[in-house]
Amino acid sequence: SITFHSLKGLYASVANRGEMTKEIAHSAYMKGRYTFDLKSSSSCKVTMSYVREKTNANHSMSDLRDLRSRALLIVNSDKGLTSPPGEMAASSQARESSKELSHLITCIDMASSIALSC
Repeated sequence: SITFHSLKGLYASVANRGEMTKEIAHSAYMKGRYTFDLKSSSSCKVTMSYVREKTNANHSMSDLRDLRSRALLIVNSDKGLTSPPGEMAASSQARESSKELSHLITCIDMASSIALSC
C-alpha cells in the first residue's frame, strides 16, 4: 500500500513536471532572489530562493540548470504552436508563461556567468 502511494506520487510528479517548471518560473519571476556565496578563492555557490506557501524554497545551481533545460524545452515547443481564434485568453496565458520562462533562462545564464567569474 505504501509502495503504491509512493509510485503514484512519483508518477504524478513526473507527469506534472512541465506545470511544476512553469510554477517555479513564475515564483522566480515574481519574487526570486539569487545569492552568490564565495566559499573559497575558486568556488562560488549560487542559490535561488523565494517564499512558497509560508516556507522558503531554495534551488541550487544544479537545480537551476535542470530548470533551465526544462524551460528551454517548453519555450521551444510552444513556439511552433498556434491557438484557434476562440482561445485568445489561453494564448495570452501561454505568452505570459513563455515570458516568465524566458526570463528564468536569462537569469540562470547570468547567474552562471557570475559564478564562473567569481
